[in-house]
Amino acid sequence: MRGSELDGKRIMRPATAALATREFVRGTDEILGVPIRFSTAYELNCPPAHPIRSNPNAIGFWGAGGVFGFADPGTLLSFGYASNFMHPALELCPRGSSLIEAAVDSKSRAGS
Repeated sequence: MRGSELDGKRIMRPATAALATREFVRGTDEILGVPIRFSTAYELNCPPAHPIRSNPNAIGFWGAGGVFGFADPGTLLSFGYASNFMHPALELCPRGSSLIEAAVDSKSRAGS
């Protein structure tokens, strides 16, 4: 996906894509007690509680057991992960962390 296009076809208007990365809500997650940020539809990068790469405009969602998905419009990298087991902590599981780093490293080496 490049901006708001995939394989040369527009899948969302540029204005809609811009809203996906614009912060609308910032506060404390009342369940977890950690900082959190949201756009109109997605969770925004919010380290250290919910790190989604280094771009503050990266979007995604974390789920129970270590599942997650994200898109980083700065690097044009998107990623999704769901394991076949329930990770016991409310964080990204170690396997998921390794897979993200491998994807980022692969993209860097490819030069795109």
